[in-house]
Amino acid sequence: MDYIVILERTSANPLTVRYLLRATVPTARQPYFADVAKTSAYTGISAGDLADLRAGKVIERTSTFTASGQTPAQIKAALVTAQAEFQARVNEDGEHNPFKYFGTAWNGTTWTTAGVS
Repeated sequence: MDYIVILERTSANPLTVRYLLRATVPTARQPYFADVAKTSAYTGISAGDLADLRAGKVIERTSTFTASGQTPAQIKAALVTAQAEFQARVNEDGEHNPFKYFGTAWNGTTWTTAGVS
């Protein structure tokens, strides 16, 4: 699986690219990200990677990067850092876990705390 994919150059000067980041989803959260109709921003996605995306095993995020006098090596290093930060946020069981309190309910008397780690 490719975790970083350059999708297009949106500007030549300064060099600006639109890119895709992928992160693996913790097993317990995968059913909540599953969607059989999900598509990738990358039209060249492999069948296996698309199956993983639809199964909720990975998620994608797109963004842009503008290089201000940076070398190709520096640009690549910055994108690797961005992917690592994205993966860390996906793994986190804190504020970035959208299902941390999923299913928590009030029955009129007491709260039942639920959630997915």
